[in-house]
Amino acid sequence: MPTGYPNAYLWIKDYLYGKTNIFGLSTNADQTPAVLFPKFVQQSLLQTAPGVSLDDIGMQDVNRRNYNARWQDFPRPSWVTNTSTAIESLSDPAITNVFAGLTNVFDTVSVQVSSDANPHFALTK
Repeated sequence: MPTGYPNAYLWIKDYLYGKTNIFGLSTNADQTPAVLFPKFVQQSLLQTAPGVSLDDIGMQDVNRRNYNARWQDFPRPSWVTNTSTAIESLSDPAITNVFAGLTNVFDTVSVQVSSDANPHFALTK
């Protein structure tokens, strides 16, 4: 990176202040950091290391495709919990076997009463 930007904080600070050395790199309407930062790095590389491109640095991820011909070839989880719990509805008492926080999920009511004449007054039960 150039001597004026030894870390990302200084580049972000200049981006937020709208410095022309950063915003001058893009002529289109999209001037987000995702567009401007790669252009800034590419410009810096052209000045300091002319033979190096942006694709030569960092990591590249490639999504490798898996072709499976049978159901048995698909990946299967190695560990599954609560395999024998069947729930018919949210009111089923066995729902606590799945998640204990769902106990009496329908036993709660909240009512708030407010006044148009006195908007600062509110009663919650």
